[in-house]
Amino acid sequence: MPKLAPKTQAARRDRILDAAENCFIRAGFHATTMHDICREADISPGALYTYFVSKDALIIGLCEREKERFAGDLARLASAPDFISALQAMAEQFCCHEPREKLRLHLEIAAEASRNRTIGDTVRNIDKSVRSGFVELLEKEKASGRINPRFPIETVVRAMCVIGDGLFWHRAVEADFDPNPIIPVMMAMISTLLEPASNYETNEKEGVSRI
Repeated sequence: MPKLAPKTQAARRDRILDAAENCFIRAGFHATTMHDICREADISPGALYTYFVSKDALIIGLCEREKERFAGDLARLASAPDFISALQAMAEQFCCHEPREKLRLHLEIAAEASRNRTIGDTVRNIDKSVRSGFVELLEKEKASGRINPRFPIETVVRAMCVIGDGLFWHRAVEADFDPNPIIPVMMAMISTLLEPASNYETNEKEGVSRI
C-alpha cells in the first residue's frame, strides 16, 4: 500500500479525533469502544490503530490538538493592538461561544486526569505550557510598558486561570447559566491585576496608591 501524503495523513488523523470527540461527548470515555470510533470515522480498525493505539492515546491527541489551537490564539493575542480587548474576545470565545457539550468533555478529561496517570501527566503538562505562554506574553507586555502588574506575573496568571476555569465550569454544568454578564466583571478584575498603561497613568495623575 502506498504511503499517504502528509496532508492526507493529517486530515485522516483529524477526522479520527473528530469522531472520537463526538463519541466521547455522546457516551463518555468508558462506554465508548474503539469500534464505535471506527464507525463514526468510517474507517477500518487497522486504519484507526495506525494513528492511535488506544482510547488513552485518542484523549491525549484531543488534548494536544486543543493545545495547538490555544497556541494560535495566544499568538494572535500577542499581536493585538489592544491587549485587554483581545483578551476579552478570547475569553468570550472559550467561555461563551464554545459548544456546551465540548466544555463538558473538557471536564470529563479533567476528571479522568485525576485517576489516569498518563492522561494526568498530559493534562498537567499542557496546563503548565498554557501558563508559561501567558507568563511570557505578560512579561513582554510589561517590558513594553503596556501593563504594570500589581503582583508577580506568575501569580497573576494563576489567578486568571482560576477565574477562567470557574466560569468554564459553571457554563458546562449549569444549563441556564449565562456567562455573558460575567465576562465584563471578570475582565475588570483582570484589568485591575494587570493595570494597563492607560489605567496606570490615570492613577499616577490622581495619586491613587498601589497595593
